[in-house]
Amino acid sequence: MLLFFFLFACDNNDYTLDPNVEQQATWAPELTVEPTSLDFGAVLHDTTSTLPLTLSNTGNARLEVTSVAVEGSDSFLGSPTSLPLALAPGESATLDVVYAPHAENEAGDLVIATSDPGHPKTWVELAGTGLFPILDIRPNPYNFGEVPLGCTYYAELDMKNVGSADLEVTDVAHAGVGFELISKPVLPLTLAPGDKTSAMVAFTPPDLASFMGSLWVTTNDVSGTGYATQTATGANFTDFTDEFWQANGPWDATDIVFTVDQSGSMVDDQENLKSNFTQFTATLEDFIADWHIMVVTDDDGCLNEMILDPSVRHADEIFALAVQGPSGYDTEAGLTLGYRALTQTGKGDCNEGFLRTDAKTMLINVSDEPEQSAWSWEEMVASILEVAPNASISAIAGDVPAGCASAEPGTGYYEASVATGGAFLSICASDWGSKLRTLAWVTGAAPTDTSPLPSPPEDGTLRVFINDNEVYTYTFDASTNAVVFWGDAVPVPGSHIVATYGLGCGLL
Repeated sequence: MLLFFFLFACDNNDYTLDPNVEQQATWAPELTVEPTSLDFGAVLHDTTSTLPLTLSNTGNARLEVTSVAVEGSDSFLGSPTSLPLALAPGESATLDVVYAPHAENEAGDLVIATSDPGHPKTWVELAGTGLFPILDIRPNPYNFGEVPLGCTYYAELDMKNVGSADLEVTDVAHAGVGFELISKPVLPLTLAPGDKTSAMVAFTPPDLASFMGSLWVTTNDVSGTGYATQTATGANFTDFTDEFWQANGPWDATDIVFTVDQSGSMVDDQENLKSNFTQFTATLEDFIADWHIMVVTDDDGCLNEMILDPSVRHADEIFALAVQGPSGYDTEAGLTLGYRALTQTGKGDCNEGFLRTDAKTMLINVSDEPEQSAWSWEEMVASILEVAPNASISAIAGDVPAGCASAEPGTGYYEASVATGGAFLSICASDWGSKLRTLAWVTGAAPTDTSPLPSPPEDGTLRVFINDNEVYTYTFDASTNAVVFWGDAVPVPGSHIVATYGLGCGLL
């Protein structure tokens, strides 16, 4: 914020007191400032706003203004051009203060030093709100996962104006081997605050390697050109397994606790969780606009960093800091950490305000070890449901019953997820983007009769299972590439749905 001051005195009379007058000892200058605060309100970036400030000598002796300065922020600059300024009794001067916003919310104090013996310094509060266009691209990053050779996967990326002024979009482009920008909005485009548009990116793997692409968006966002990254890996397989969990929403609000194992073997898994967080929130917001998220890693159950919600800027960066947090004795006891976190949400507690009685509660445990609470999983589930009756427990953990090379079986977590209608996803698989999209679905969506498949199945190869039992009460809709269950055969909330098939676009 730039502040410029222009002084205008009402007259230039020089009042000299007679040293022989006895009453001179009681004479003194007195500064009166009107108004006592300046609030510029909302001002569009790259423009200015001017407000007047009047300095008056309401005393009976000459007043000298010796300095005018700004305190409280580096955004406040400037000073009068002619000091000291003398004001005779009854005389006034006007300062025109100019506000040029550099940030969304700014505040400071104008400090006026004078010869007023009662108030040698006077403070005038200054406030202003800058209006800025801000581009937010989600999901960012986006992980296509493993894409079979010969297949093409698609991702829709939202471009939203999360600022307070119109966002002008002038160009959308993409770069990266194997990636293609399939669709983009008609440009130029103006997005009002809160409005969004989208672009569609496709990936077809050229070979068996890992690839990275970037979507570039040119706007009038003051931070410059925005971009979002996409990653994918070419794979050589023809058989595919996809899994879903039937949701139990819709909910108006949801409160989500992540507990993240801090063992040394979890470093790669923590990185995968952090880099795919925006895919989780982007999917979640398709169903629920009001969500809370916190991360807990230490024995006390207190959150790391802060409670995240849709209004928090750079939530992905804060989440990344929270995921790699302090560790304690119970780092491999996710149910215990989750229970402690939920019991400390009352007034004055370390997680105050997180848990809401009318919201869905989801506890998501991430670990490459079995659940190791001092009590059984049944006892822990019962305790969690006493605190949060709407709770479901999900996990990203080792395959049950055998585990895998990088993780032991996630026993305890698996049983808790089945008992509460949550999802249990393999920490062994590489596609964390699909894991978090599935968790978001379970957290916020309503039950559905439709399970979309990521790739088209080869004719005659599709098989569908509900809770490990093969079923035939469905049809395959080729136009939407989805399994559609018949009326009474729609899976109940919490059901585990698995589709296996040969890929119609795979190498044969």
